[in-house]
Amino acid sequence: MRYYYVNECVRFSTATIIMKKKILIFLSLIFFAVLAYFAYLNYPHFAYFLDQKKLDRVFSTAPKKTPKKFLVKPVPTKLVIKKIKFSQNIVYAKRDMASQLKALKKGPTHYGGTALPGQIGNIIIGGHYVSYTFKDLNKVTKGDFIKLLTPIQNFKYKVIETKVVNENALTEVKKYGNKNERLLTLYTCVYPSSITKSRFLAVAKQISP
Repeated sequence: MRYYYVNECVRFSTATIIMKKKILIFLSLIFFAVLAYFAYLNYPHFAYFLDQKKLDRVFSTAPKKTPKKFLVKPVPTKLVIKKIKFSQNIVYAKRDMASQLKALKKGPTHYGGTALPGQIGNIIIGGHYVSYTFKDLNKVTKGDFIKLLTPIQNFKYKVIETKVVNENALTEVKKYGNKNERLLTLYTCVYPSSITKSRFLAVAKQISP
């Protein structure tokens, strides 16, 4: 009887240990699954941050050149909007959709074929509506200032209009800059973009140099 009791206690103890191990494994799997999910959600932000850091190094090490009134080709460019505490490097890309989408993952993206800083025409720069890009762009209002900093010249713009347009924002944007003006247009989605399909535009006019 005593042997039977001891044997049952051993079995119960063994079963308890196995159960605890299973529970521990199950909880570990849940933990790593949650960790992987959050890593997946934050990967775009992390990758964006690394790309901007690379562009920061390129910008800070770019040799200073003789000041000119306009650029003749893309050079390291930083977009600064003091009102919303925004300071990021511009990514220059071709105008085809694949190039634009790829570039938007790295930073505010210049729409290929539009004006360069200082040139007559309209500089078009787009960015995703996410916390680390243009989420606060809709806080920019008429009269605010925007800067484009380059190794050749620093260009200052004053916002002359903000508006919300339909999803074909580029068609609307191209209406600007037909005159002998130097303009800058920033645009992003209006949240939630999957429902509204609208875009927010901030149009600015160069005031310096």
